[in-house]
Amino acid sequence: MPEVSPVTTIGEPVPDAVTGVAPPTGVAVTVPASTTAWYLRVRADTPYRTASLGSVNVPQRASRAALDADPTGLWLDDASRAAWVRFPAADAPQTVTLTR
Repeated sequence: MPEVSPVTTIGEPVPDAVTGVAPPTGVAVTVPASTTAWYLRVRADTPYRTASLGSVNVPQRASRAALDADPTGLWLDDASRAAWVRFPAADAPQTVTLTR
């Protein structure tokens, strides 16, 4: 499996999945401009605990239902070792940074 660089850019067309091994400290994913909201899921053996969208911290949500109810949020799904980040559409590329 290829290593994902600390900064990964998702291009057009947007793939269903990008698979790789992330660096141990964290990862930044840049997504293209979009007219629809994003759900970004990042799995890791050592879970991520914080997320930011640009320079703004993403608030953590207690459940998937709470994540779905808000336009922006971070939900830590410990059962699947995944961090889910939801954020709104934007006219420009956006970068989500996940850290441990």
